[in-house]
Amino acid sequence: MTADAAARAPAFAALRRGLAVLGRVELLLAVAAFAFVAGLTIWQVVLRYGFGGAIWWAQEVAQLAMLVSYFFGIAYVYKANQEIVIHFVVQRLAPARQHALYIVIQLLVAAFCAMAALQGLLLAPSQLNFKTYILNIPKFYSTLPLILASISMTVTAFTFAAIAWRRRDEADAWPIERLEAELTLLRETHGDP
Repeated sequence: MTADAAARAPAFAALRRGLAVLGRVELLLAVAAFAFVAGLTIWQVVLRYGFGGAIWWAQEVAQLAMLVSYFFGIAYVYKANQEIVIHFVVQRLAPARQHALYIVIQLLVAAFCAMAALQGLLLAPSQLNFKTYILNIPKFYSTLPLILASISMTVTAFTFAAIAWRRRDEADAWPIERLEAELTLLRETHGDP
């Protein structure tokens, strides 16, 4: 390891720890929002079919909670490296090409997520003026989970690409499966890859 790489190692380790904490928070929010939707739906069904009543705000709140659950859940899944990956084509490439492809893919993910976050932010001024029908809150709150999760995934993708870039010269010793396992941010590791 060069002196420059050794100097950057603590920064990468701190970034990874920060992203791991963020991932745990995202998972907690996703699970809590999903559990809330399930409970609210059950209560709504009991009220409607058991007592002929309803909660007037349930649909809008459940929709917002599902957006939180979905977008924060996918941000967690990305950090945990549990997304579906097509390995049968990649495994046939030379290790150096696997690493190069991995870096390109991470940069494409970062670009897509950054564009999604930017579009959400560009929509924000108009969405702050429009209110929802039931709760009369700005429609921006429905876009906020997408913006936050996209920013989180952009930072994660850049981190994955940077660490893979640092490992590119060791591609034979670090096959892509080992690299992906090492980049799983939500597993406690000691030291920086």
